[in-house]
Amino acid sequence: VYTNPNPLVRWIFWRRLASLLRFSDEVDPNRALDFGCGEGAFLPTLCGRFRKVFAVDLNVAAARKLATHYRLRNLNLLEARAPGLPFHDGTFDFIVAADVLEHLRDLEPVVEELHRVLSPQGRFVISATSENLLYEVGRKVFVFNKHDDHYHTPQDIESILRRSFDLRHNKFLPL
Repeated sequence: VYTNPNPLVRWIFWRRLASLLRFSDEVDPNRALDFGCGEGAFLPTLCGRFRKVFAVDLNVAAARKLATHYRLRNLNLLEARAPGLPFHDGTFDFIVAADVLEHLRDLEPVVEELHRVLSPQGRFVISATSENLLYEVGRKVFVFNKHDDHYHTPQDIESILRRSFDLRHNKFLPL
């Protein structure tokens, strides 16, 4: 979606990433984790803000190409899944999971694992696809199909997050 031919679709998704990044302003800029990094759209930005960035996904081939193109020297890419991430407790000052948690069937152990690797003063930020009338109309107008692998609504995710995290900021926005 970040390279979609429709400029409105691109704008919406890039705007969401910019919103997520604002939550990193008040954290130590040492280590960040992009959990479910996908093609790596957020990696150049994270690498510019943090001293060390780790990106985890089931397949990092596309992110590796992007990292090579942008010469992201402070980036480590890992093919891994949670639970079982190869990091010590409290490793990360900032964790971002952009549009990934809704794709995970068994979400609770993943959230517990992300809580484990987040430092006590760190921030964990997410975005999740909203399923509302605006998105339904947008999918029809822009010919997007709803993914069959969306197992959780944003409300489901929030409920699971509350079991491990102290939620301080949450917004449900149509965009």
